Amino acid sequence: KMGDTGRNICLIVVEFIGCLMLGLSQDIFRRTEKFYGGYFIFPWFVVGIMATCYRLTGAHLNPVITVANIIRRDKPAGFSSLLALLYIPAQYAGCWGGVALTWWFTRDPGQLTIQRKTGQDNFWYSEAVGMEFAASFMFVLVYLSQSGRFTWTAPETGLQALIIGASYGSLVAWSSRRTGGSLNPAYGFGQNFWDQMDEGAKESFQFIWIYTAIPFLGMVLALAIHMLVHVPGNQHAKEKAVE
Repeated sequence: KMGDTGRNICLIVVEFIGCLMLGLSQDIFRRTEKFYGGYFIFPWFVVGIMATCYRLTGAHLNPVITVANIIRRDKPAGFSSLLALLYIPAQYAGCWGGVALTWWFTRDPGQLTIQRKTGQDNFWYSEAVGMEFAASFMFVLVYLSQSGRFTWTAPETGLQALIIGASYGSLVAWSSRRTGGSLNPAYGFGQNFWDQMDEGAKESFQFIWIYTAIPFLGMVLALAIHMLVHVPGNQHAKEKAVE
């Protein structure tokens, strides 16, 4: 239907704009590297972005979250897997554009790189991979537990957006010292791409596999726990309540 097509286009645009703002704010605040400075403020920016998009698109803003929603059994009401797949290119384009805006505003696109020993080429690969995996796992688990038909805490959408957004911002801050702070393949790709366009340094894409692949591995573990523990547990509790 024409009306459905127009609505779906609007939802894709909302997802694009949300990722544009997320990419812009994450690039700016990630560079501060001060937990009590930019990273204290950043989670609240994410909460605002999530709250704006949540009622419309579910505030995926991340290909990992989109794929997790497609796979999960307890999909939110009215969820469309086909529409969700169309969110993914919008997410990449949005984060790509957000980092580009940061470059335009600050004359520096920033750099996303993992930690290494000072003055050496000894990069901390295992620590970066472990941190990106753990942070992505925790974020996806929080998202799944708050966005399904049964939630761990708040059923109100405003509180759900608050919990999800604050979790993402806090976990980016928590992992930033080891990974640079990504948890989002769309953002990681956009940041590496514009760094390559600016500097052309070999390091620009050296760690892109960490930012694009490892979050999906964290998602797999979160999905397994969610579907094997959370969903059956809530279903059992519902059946007991009926009895």
